[in-house]
Amino acid sequence: MHPLTLPLITTLIIIIIIIIIIIIIIIIIIIIINENNNIFIKVYLEAALLYDAVYLYALALEKALQEGVDPEDGWGISQRLFNRTFTGIMCTHAS
Repeated sequence: MHPLTLPLITTLIIIIIIIIIIIIIIIIIIIIINENNNIFIKVYLEAALLYDAVYLYALALEKALQEGVDPEDGWGISQRLFNRTFTGIMCTHAS
């Protein structure tokens, strides 16, 4: 394994975690309390799709790393985005 691979992997994981935290903060900010003090969450479609895209990329990156693919190989990672089903924030998606 190349000596720079571990810091790169760590950096990618940190970036993915930061993006997920930002999305969660956005969703929390959108929590609305109606007149009956019932709490419901209004999720904007764009925020949900962004979350699902980041989640799908994280799944593909994890699979690629488990299979020994170089984390800088965009083609190798992108090939693991297809032919999978996952449960996203709004529903089940197939890619």
